[in-house]
Amino acid sequence: PKKFNCIIGSDLLYNSRESYEPLLNTIQQHLHPDGTVILSVRWRKPELEREFFRKAEKLGIIFVNWKEFEECESFKGRCPARLNWSEYGNPESECSNEYFLKTNVSVGNVTKSLAAITEDDMECMNDEEYASFEEKQIQIYVAGYSAKKKGRKRDFDRIN
Repeated sequence: PKKFNCIIGSDLLYNSRESYEPLLNTIQQHLHPDGTVILSVRWRKPELEREFFRKAEKLGIIFVNWKEFEECESFKGRCPARLNWSEYGNPESECSNEYFLKTNVSVGNVTKSLAAITEDDMECMNDEEYASFEEKQIQIYVAGYSAKKKGRKRDFDRIN
């Protein structure tokens, strides 16, 4: 199979574990050994979705926060969660709990923390409120093969 230096994916981890193995197989078959995966994740069911990243690590594919994106002046206010994949939505993670309690969105012009948002609240949001709510749950990760997998040092081995 053809190998690519960059594989880009977005919104691929929701609603089913069934897609994880085929996605990881595709990455393994088509990612060049020195290549990079860029994956945008809109978290919906974090405990379920973290399973994808655990499986990737077992295969030597290491996902980390895309620091250059997070620090880019044009995007600093967007995608504000600065949590690694093992922290996001993890009730045992203090920084995740803090993020959900201190990050606010509007619902019908009433301010609520992300932790307090219900399905009913989402139904009541106008388009602008919903877009803001969605943006606060998106993260962009980069990945590549670990040094152990490749036999040399690589930036992706520095897990945040």
